[in-house]
Amino acid sequence: MKRSRVCFVDLEMTGLDYNNDSIIEVACFVVESDLSPVEGAELCLAVMPDDPTAFEKMDQWNKDTHGPKGSNLVRRCLEEGVSTEEAEDRVMELLREHMEEGAIFAGNSVWNDMNFVRASWPRVAEFCTFRIIDVSSFKEVFRRIAPNGPRFRKNSDHTALADAKGSLEELRFYIDHFMRIDLG
Repeated sequence: MKRSRVCFVDLEMTGLDYNNDSIIEVACFVVESDLSPVEGAELCLAVMPDDPTAFEKMDQWNKDTHGPKGSNLVRRCLEEGVSTEEAEDRVMELLREHMEEGAIFAGNSVWNDMNFVRASWPRVAEFCTFRIIDVSSFKEVFRRIAPNGPRFRKNSDHTALADAKGSLEELRFYIDHFMRIDLG
């Protein structure tokens, strides 16, 4: 049922300031309420910023992470990046096909991704609810209530699709290790 689905999302940006920085990669995929992927409901796009100086203004961490020594995302944006408008159109297509209005986004620190969505993609923001599933909140709760409990070890190459899938894997870990429910 479309109403119970969740969209895992991750954005890579030129920085963390949604008023001044730009989205340069988006990945999202839809899962059912049992967290199983919805077939054909996944996308990953390099996004060419509207601001022609966006890459020049990146701090050193972002230049290293998204440059030739890292994910090489800047090159992907320059060679195959879609416009901000096309990226919004493609995300909207995925959401409309696989979810209902009032869609919920999930991911790690997804509140910041939503700040960028609100600033850059108003149609996506309007389609989604204000509610989110922030996996990093689970991490902080379980770190405090079970300081000696199992820990999720995240490997991140700071690419949007790997990070979004890692967020799903991490949520499953917390359900398996800390919650007494069976999704299967």
